[in-house]
Parts: sequence; C-alpha cells; structure tokens
Amino acid sequence: MPLFPYKNSSRKWGFVEKSGKFVIPCVYDGARVFSEGLAEVKKEGKWGYIDKGGKLVVPCIYDETYGFSEGCAAVEKDGKWGYIDKDDKFVIPCIYDETYGFSEGLACIMIESKWGYIDKTAKFVIPCLYANAGQFSEGLAAVIKDGKWGKWGFIDKDGKLVIPCIYDRVFNFIEGLACVEKDGRKGYVDKAGNVVIPFGLE
Repeated sequence: MPLFPYKNSSRKWGFVEKSGKFVIPCVYDGARVFSEGLAEVKKEGKWGYIDKGGKLVVPCIYDETYGFSEGCAAVEKDGKWGYIDKDDKFVIPCIYDETYGFSEGLACIMIESKWGYIDKTAKFVIPCLYANAGQFSEGLAAVIKDGKWGKWGFIDKDGKLVIPCIYDRVFNFIEGLACVEKDGRKGYVDKAGNVVIPFGLE
C-alpha cells in the first residue's frame, strides 16, 4: 500500500493513503516519500526514519538524510556524510564531504571538492577525480572532469570515459539511451556515444 507525505493546516507532516485516509498522524516537522519501506521524518531539526506502521526505526538524530537505496541510506552528522543500514548501524562512517545513495553497487562521494565512487566496504572503485558526478544507471555515470559547471560525459565502472565531456546537460540512461543537451537542443545517445535520436530545435 503506497503512502504519501501530507502537511496539515498546522504545518505538521504525516502520511495518507491514496484515498486521503490518514495512516500516520501529522506530528512531524518534515517528511519525505517512502523508499525500501522506510520514510525520512524530521523532528526538532533532526531527521530519522519511520516504517509504514509509523514506528520510528531510526531516531531523529541526523542533520540531513537521503532515502534508502540498496539497503543503505546516506546520512549527515556534524558536517560529514556516511551510510547506515535499516537497523541504524553504520555501514560506512560519516567521513565524506558529500554523498549520493548507492546505485548498482556503487556510491558517489565527495572529498575536498572532488567526486569519486566507493563500494559498500568503503573501498574506492573510482578515485575522486571529478568536479561533478552522478549515480550509475545501466552501467554508466555522468561526470564533469573540469569545473563544477563544465561539460558532462559518461564513465563506466572501471572509470573509463566512454562518452566524452561535451554536453551542457545529461540525464541517466534508460533502456540503452540517454537524453543529452548541447547548445540548448536535446537529443539521445547510445552507450557508445552515438547520436541515435537527432538533436531537436531549441
């Protein structure tokens, strides 16, 4: 049964069914969608996680959080990011400057303004070489090599640049194609970087 975050007239958050029936009362200062059976909720300025029965399974002790992905969630404490499991045990301690959730077994993390990728043992699979980076999708991840607002390309899980950094904006691969933008026009490329669907008009 899907549940949806809902804010009442008192500016408190709870969760409702699709019919609008309340399942979890509006007692939280913030709430986000469920992922892998748990939802992020905020109380007194801190974030934790509840299950669909409304039970607080991870206490509200974190400065910021992401939803669960592949059994782990990225959490921030005292200005650093790490990963917990659903029992609130640290899988990876809070040692990173910024993070994204796990995707296809790897997580994108930042150290000293550079992004790289680790596995669930915190082993570096791809070193922190990139000015900006995204999550893996269908075996490829979008990266910027130079300058946070530079051009985007794609790397594989070996860190090899398979599509050059020539695009102003890119999106994740879906069914073998990724939407890319250049000079205000969008088209689609395959995993070899070939333009499959030509760039449209601005």
